[in-house]
Amino acid sequence: MTYLLRGNAKAALGQHREAIEDFDKAVNYMAQLHPSHWDTVYFNRGNSKSVQSDYQGSIQDYTEAIKLNPSSSHSFYNRGNSYFDLYEFGKAINDYEEVIGLYSTNAAYNRGTALLSMGKLEEARDCYRSAAEEAVDHIGIHQNLGTLERVLPLIQGLEYTWNVEPDPVTAGMCLRISIPETSADIKGEIQRFIFFGRAGGVGNTGGPGLTGGQGGAGARPFRVYAEVHC
Repeated sequence: MTYLLRGNAKAALGQHREAIEDFDKAVNYMAQLHPSHWDTVYFNRGNSKSVQSDYQGSIQDYTEAIKLNPSSSHSFYNRGNSYFDLYEFGKAINDYEEVIGLYSTNAAYNRGTALLSMGKLEEARDCYRSAAEEAVDHIGIHQNLGTLERVLPLIQGLEYTWNVEPDPVTAGMCLRISIPETSADIKGEIQRFIFFGRAGGVGNTGGPGLTGGQGGAGARPFRVYAEVHC
């Protein structure tokens, strides 16, 4: 238990590399922990790996946590975020669907944002609309829904491509839409659009009698770049 608690303390200080070392030791001494804490070790280590951008490692840890505790909804949700950050949006959606309705509808919001990233714009709009009925104060849902409802009429009937890729300006993610040359007049209007990024993750689980950690940060907003193709 000492290594788990110390790992949590280091993670709270932002010392995630050192926290992972303690969580590694907690795994090695897992037999000395009560089984109810086993999934916590993997979940918390997964959070620190995610902060370090080791998304494959975090996915492995969240998966172990789920094996130990199949009702670990926070592990599904955070694993979905790691899949999202790897651009594996289909897998992210599968995890978000396990916990839709929890975390102040962030799971539904992130599902819609994953659909948006895949270019499934009508499905994303419908997802945001459904979520908006239950989350009147969720700014991300309403921002992205409103933006989509302005984008869709502009590109309706056009042959376009929609891709997500690293943003050359922010180092986050961006959406790049390629439209026909005959529709070049809407290029400037499209490039004014910005979508909010995915919502952040669930923080570390605390030890006995202790509070958990602060939730993970959300992703940066998506810029939209439009380009013309012949």
